Amino acid sequence: MEWFGHEPDWSGATAEATRLVREFLGSDRAAALKKPEGNLLLWRERAFDVEIEGRPLSGIFDRVQIELGPGGEAVAAKVYDFKTDKGPVDLYAKYKDQLDSYAVAALLLGIPRDRVHAEPLGVRAPQDPG
Repeated sequence: MEWFGHEPDWSGATAEATRLVREFLGSDRAAALKKPEGNLLLWRERAFDVEIEGRPLSGIFDRVQIELGPGGEAVAAKVYDFKTDKGPVDLYAKYKDQLDSYAVAALLLGIPRDRVHAEPLGVRAPQDPG
């Protein structure tokens, strides 16, 4: 789904996946999917392969909202990584290394590292045992 309010394509989704996503979309956690004001570019399921300090890094961004400046250049980015962990989990602590690696977005976009914010987005309610 591109932005909150656009109905997802449910074809091929299992009943469990449909239930999980519908519950998520009805929660406050889905606020991250609302389209903010301003000029934006959205990446969804975008693969990347880069080399940083001689080490290869590959991955897939779940969702990156890129804020564009007046000339259309990237000026900031929010990286959202969807998580389906069950039960009460500190997603920031558990996925800190992975979230820190998303600083690669700054390299790919040509913006300062401090202009990229990465956060996990829990799809399940924190008390949902699964």
